[in-house]
Amino acid sequence: MSNSCDKKVTCSHCGKESDFTIWSTINTEDNPHLKQAVRDRSAFLFTCPACGEVMEVDYGCLYHEVESKLMIYYVQDAQTFTMAENLFRGQTVPGQPVLPDSTDYLYRIVVSQNQLVEKLAIFDAGWDDRIIECLKIIYASRIRSQKPELKADDVFFCTDSEGINRLMFTSGNKCVATVALNGIVYQTACEQIGTGLPEVRQDDIVIDSAWALRRIQSVGLFRKN
Repeated sequence: MSNSCDKKVTCSHCGKESDFTIWSTINTEDNPHLKQAVRDRSAFLFTCPACGEVMEVDYGCLYHEVESKLMIYYVQDAQTFTMAENLFRGQTVPGQPVLPDSTDYLYRIVVSQNQLVEKLAIFDAGWDDRIIECLKIIYASRIRSQKPELKADDVFFCTDSEGINRLMFTSGNKCVATVALNGIVYQTACEQIGTGLPEVRQDDIVIDSAWALRRIQSVGLFRKN
């Protein structure tokens, strides 16, 4: 089930204090509208009823997409990270939901809103987040060597308005470059990187750049410095 509470938010423009709904647990079966609201980030946007100012209110949450058998825990501190690890590894955690009695659930822990939205975009595309994390490192290395003037400090997977899957390189909040990923690139990466990996729903619950670097080094794509 979904769980929420109201939090007082002070408008940065007019200073008026108003209620904003914080979702600690999002269950898309109970609240179908939140499925899109997380993806377009409107679940994290506060609109001041007095002046219309729009502000981001970032907060961690457990996102549970029932129909996809998917749970992603967005955590914002080390204590909550450990709690989420314990929960997803099958321990009973006070105040947390009991995990579904199913062996084919996909569990992930992320540490930013960007990562939460990115994971959903990857799974919506039907792709493997382990392969995408590896491709992000490979293409970031190419960008740094070929176009050092871009000074990209992060890279995220996204699907654009035309349905093209891309890697978006950012500097701060600004997009400085994008790279299209087609099916051939993805399948080639699967063959080079994915061979021997367990089924995606049976692998680790933290799939990030550190995991990806270890993987591409283990298959000989990058050498350790």
